Amino acid sequence: MKASILAGIVATASAAMPSVELQNAAVPGCMMEKVGLGTGGYSAGRSPEARPEHWNVSEGHINSMKWFSIGGRRFDSADGYPSAPGVASGLLNSTDNWTSTPRNEVFITYKIGPPHPLGRNEAMQQLEEGLKLFNTSYFDLVLIHWPSDNSSTAAMSSTDIYCNPKSGHYSPSQCRTSTWTGLLDAKTTSKARAVGVSNFEVKHLADVMKKDEPLTWPAVNQFEFHGYWHEFELVKYCLSNNITVNSYAPLGTPDVEFGFWKPVLTNHPTAQQVGQKYGKSAAQVWLRWALQHNVIVNPRSWNISHQRENMDVFDFTLSAADMNTLDTIPHPAQHKVCPDPSTKP
Repeated sequence: MKASILAGIVATASAAMPSVELQNAAVPGCMMEKVGLGTGGYSAGRSPEARPEHWNVSEGHINSMKWFSIGGRRFDSADGYPSAPGVASGLLNSTDNWTSTPRNEVFITYKIGPPHPLGRNEAMQQLEEGLKLFNTSYFDLVLIHWPSDNSSTAAMSSTDIYCNPKSGHYSPSQCRTSTWTGLLDAKTTSKARAVGVSNFEVKHLADVMKKDEPLTWPAVNQFEFHGYWHEFELVKYCLSNNITVNSYAPLGTPDVEFGFWKPVLTNHPTAQQVGQKYGKSAAQVWLRWALQHNVIVNPRSWNISHQRENMDVFDFTLSAADMNTLDTIPHPAQHKVCPDPSTKP
């Protein structure tokens, strides 16, 4: 199976990927590599020129196997991603069901919640389903995917009165606290080595950061961060509280947005000019830019050459002048891939 799927791909081991040690609600020594594979994708692009996203089950399978074949060992998945069963099967195929490669040599992030219901019991149920899918007893990192959901059909099915908008007791703040308790339970029962959040603004973080109890604070906050959308103050706040910042869409999903953004970040002339100084592509420049802002990244790519490029960002350092140039490039009117979390109650 593996030989036929990866025909023509030269398997090479990557050099040891630099990592960060997770703090707060993480077991001691929990190391997270600075570059992982993003696997999210829901629908076709938002313009007639955009190519569809390549992250259904089959694409999740083959592209995860590509990433693994070149030494990639960190994978970002979610209960709500259509690609999740494919990512799981790709990993199990690549590792011979965790026999040829031990489970502890792979880092898996798994997100629960929207587009599925929030709630303490819901978090544990979605977690158990994910563990079964990946045939593992634990995830390295479990995140709450979004801070709230007050309108979807899924939200109406939550058994948690604070998370169900039609219960009469709906409270986004208490819902976050309740769901977070479920994630802390997962860590306590060794079903997660670390727990955190995704798409949380400072106002949302307050609900999961009890005063003077940093060991229960999120280990990670994963949110959108790229050249057209960068919340520097949120990054600063997280880092000051030992919360590792992890970017999804660090390249602005160029496989989707062609024609929606002009130029796409990977074709941006400024980034290309900066890249020429270092012998690097625009994509590598943007990933390095994020890393120098102390943001670790999840670039998504189905092209194995691009996957290799995404790993090869640790042999150069952008100058302060180049960082400032990239910090301040003009952005298009619509400059965000996903909804703005600041609008979430």
